[in-house]
Amino acid sequence: MSEKILFTSEAGRSTVPAPALARRRTSAGFGRLVRIELRKSVDTRAGRWLLAGVAIIGVAMTFVAMFTGDPDDHTFPRSASSIQGAMAVLLPIVSILLVTSEWSQRTALQTFVLTPRRGRVIAAKLAAGAALAVAVAVLGIVLSALATQLAGTHPTVGEWRQAGVVLVASVSVQLLSQLSGMGFGLLLLHSPAAIVANFVIPIAWAALGGGIAALHGVQPWLDPAKATENLLGGHMNAHRWAQVGVVVLVWVVALIAAGLIRLRRKDIS
Repeated sequence: MSEKILFTSEAGRSTVPAPALARRRTSAGFGRLVRIELRKSVDTRAGRWLLAGVAIIGVAMTFVAMFTGDPDDHTFPRSASSIQGAMAVLLPIVSILLVTSEWSQRTALQTFVLTPRRGRVIAAKLAAGAALAVAVAVLGIVLSALATQLAGTHPTVGEWRQAGVVLVASVSVQLLSQLSGMGFGLLLLHSPAAIVANFVIPIAWAALGGGIAALHGVQPWLDPAKATENLLGGHMNAHRWAQVGVVVLVWVVALIAAGLIRLRRKDIS
């Protein structure tokens, strides 16, 4: 016999099947969940300051790109490399906090009671993080174009060479940075630990790969900083795209998959 839940209303006593009640709790559309997660990213003072910091860094690097360097440095790929690379430093902290704040602020129980399907909640967080990454990439593209156009110099190479590749690369770099940070957040579920891991582990790997001769051949395939450099450099080929693909598998797909496994096994309280 199916389980029923009794409740009293003005019309008297009636019964509501438990599955129907569960459907009511999970009736929020995916788009609404994404909007909720986007709002969470700016609801806290830390989130607002981090996003403001990303924008401020982008503007500051625009002036650096405009007024420093040789004329040959004032090209769209060089400007994008400086601006997008700098903005990508702070951005993953936003996605880390979007995940870990559920536990640090003790809202996890409420979140997962309202939407019991944990995968659905995490998918909404990933979509919100990706949307923020695309928005930051677009801002960086605009700033890079301004820096190139207003530099007032005439480089010997084309100012706008590889512009199409750089546009794709800018979005790819911000997505890689943001989703990798979210992977650390999901895996560790602890803000300080995830933030430290997000910065220290890639740097440590780059140092090991650069310092140990036996790792020189492997290092470019597992180094997100090298992937970012190649993407924003505007000189991509099949070999470098393959390296980027491996970096995404290791630093995004594997981290998020491991984090989802941990989250599914974790008691929410």
